[in-house]
Amino acid sequence: MSDATAPSTSFLSHTLYVLRRNPITLMAFSLLGLLVVCAIFGPSIVPYDPLSSEGDILQPPSAAHWFGTDQLGRDVFSRVIVAARLDLMISVGAVALSFVAVSILGSIAAGIITPCYARVGRAEVNIRRDAGFVQAAKLAGNSDLRVLALHIFPNALPPMMVQVSLNMGWAVLNAAGLSFIGLGVRPPTPEWGIMVAEGAGYIISGEWWLALFPGLALMLAVFTFNLLGDGLRDIVDPRQRR
Repeated sequence: MSDATAPSTSFLSHTLYVLRRNPITLMAFSLLGLLVVCAIFGPSIVPYDPLSSEGDILQPPSAAHWFGTDQLGRDVFSRVIVAARLDLMISVGAVALSFVAVSILGSIAAGIITPCYARVGRAEVNIRRDAGFVQAAKLAGNSDLRVLALHIFPNALPPMMVQVSLNMGWAVLNAAGLSFIGLGVRPPTPEWGIMVAEGAGYIISGEWWLALFPGLALMLAVFTFNLLGDGLRDIVDPRQRR
């Protein structure tokens, strides 16, 4: 095996080991895979056009419409599946941008009160900057930037991964919450918060499915991201490598 493929193979085997060892992590990654599949392939696999209002209005769940239809005759199942793309894009985009920018800032900052990633990154770097492996890397002739990038930051990454997974759950909730109060995505775009908001007014008249199914999808996404933290920490932690 070449040197180029050895690290990637080792990382893959370690990831599989973590998934086999922790059933909760395996379940979380399975649920994440389901959400990703819905986000990528949702518009191609749903049985109805999520914007089409040609069906019967306010039909309960049935074999033809698994999650029923809404007040405009649109298939709720199709809208819930397609909405996964927008909600995940919002959460992943927001968290990724803040993580990359602010964690780097936190790694090089000194004495600043900064956002959560920077605080976590700065604290972890401060803990490890005088560790034996860091001193050994410096004595070997590595520059400060190389020591930070290749030795300190990988060891500071695990707790930051926990923060990432939690913040992704918050990002999904925040996006849905803004849409729920009319400050986010606007109808008729399929989005879980909008669908819950539109369906809430129909619960009292018995059309419970309009808010229930998008609410369950939202809960599943937040639950998945909250469970991912420990698994991501174990996967990226160099000290856990076999």
